[in-house]
Amino acid sequence: MRGRRVFEQICTECHVPADWTEPAFLQRWEEASVFRLWYWIYERMPHGNPGSLTREQVTDALTYIFQLNGLPPGPNELATDDDSIDDYWIIWTPS
Repeated sequence: MRGRRVFEQICTECHVPADWTEPAFLQRWEEASVFRLWYWIYERMPHGNPGSLTREQVTDALTYIFQLNGLPPGPNELATDDDSIDDYWIIWTPS
């Protein structure tokens, strides 16, 4: 819910949900660390004011991206600290 709110309040200026489910996006981030995508968003978004998102907003937006792509939630919320985020890898479809 929080991620969707971040998306609606900030990201919709440039993005639609389909941007995050299209094959090019999925292929680009397949097998990347969650931290790599998280940090990419943190440093570069939003386009008009890069670096202005809080760590929590980035984590919430990333969680929303994962939800849009049908990734199952884990037992705990995705953390906002670098070390915890880096423990996970993005695999869009189960093998």
